[in-house]
Amino acid sequence: MAIRKFGVVGCGLMGSGIAQTCAQMGYETIVLEVTQPLLDKGIARIYGAWEMIASKGKLTSGQVEENHSRLHGTLNLEDFVDCTRLRHCCAVWSSLACTVRKVVKVFTRINKQEQAAMD
Repeated sequence: MAIRKFGVVGCGLMGSGIAQTCAQMGYETIVLEVTQPLLDKGIARIYGAWEMIASKGKLTSGQVEENHSRLHGTLNLEDFVDCTRLRHCCAVWSSLACTVRKVVKVFTRINKQEQAAMD
């Protein structure tokens, strides 16, 4: 079974790096963030990294555009659950500033959404 999609929770420094790498390697990638400003900042960080790499001649402008098309951001938990419900999707947890309790809470919500969708 091949992995085709990645879901990344959080688009901070670590999450944006994971998302950048996944999209750059050819995987459809969706990033879940809690606010639009945080999502915008993370996506901008990724786009900036690709532009810097392209300016050094290590990516073509076509490759940058392909990477952009594979990267998707959302604030909606249901969008993320749709990604993880699809076969061949690997959910990745990134480093969020939170406690273990918050991590459990997020994954419990994802699991409940998943169960509701299956009923």
